[in-house]
Amino acid sequence: MSQSEVKRGRRLLFGRALGLTAASVFPLSARLAGSGSEPASGDLVPPWTKTQGHPILTPAYGERSKYEAAVVRVPIPGRVNTLTAASLTPLQDQRGIVTPSGLVFERHHAGVPDIPPERHRLLVHGLVERPLTFTMDDVMRFPSVSRFHFLECSGNSAGEWKRRAATSKSRTGCFPAANGPASPSR
Repeated sequence: MSQSEVKRGRRLLFGRALGLTAASVFPLSARLAGSGSEPASGDLVPPWTKTQGHPILTPAYGERSKYEAAVVRVPIPGRVNTLTAASLTPLQDQRGIVTPSGLVFERHHAGVPDIPPERHRLLVHGLVERPLTFTMDDVMRFPSVSRFHFLECSGNSAGEWKRRAATSKSRTGCFPAANGPASPSR
C-alpha cells in the first residue's frame, strides 16, 4: 500500500467518523430543542452558558446545590423535643454509597454539646489493660488512614419489636456509609 493510499484511507476514516458524530449530535440537538428545556426562540445555547458563574471560594466552604434542597434528614415522628431527638438518613435520595456528613443520622439523648477542641477528651476504658485519656492534639498526632465505614444505629429495628408498621426508610434510615480519616486502634 502506497503512502498516498494510506493518507487517503485515513482521511476517509476521519471523514466518516466526523459525519457519524455530526449525525448523532443533530438528532440530540433537535430533541433538546423540542423538550421544553430550551428557550422557545429556538436558540440551542442554554442560558446558563451565556452568563458568568459564581467566583471560586464563594462560599469558602462548599455548600450543597440549591437543586438538592429537598434532600434532608427527616426527624422521627414523636421523637422530637429540645433535648432528645433522632433523625433518619435519606438513603432513598442518595447517589452512590457514601453519605455526605450533613445527612448522617443523628440520635441525641441530651442535646448536642458544644465542646471546644482544646477541652475535648477521649477516654478509652473497659476491656483494656489500662484506661487512657487523649486530647484532640493527641488524637491528631496519630497516623491517619482513610476507610469506608458503615454505621448502623441499634435502634434501626425498634419499630419491628414494637409491632409498628415499618417502612424501608424507618428500618434503614440510621445506616449511612462514611469515608474519612481515622486512626488505627492497633
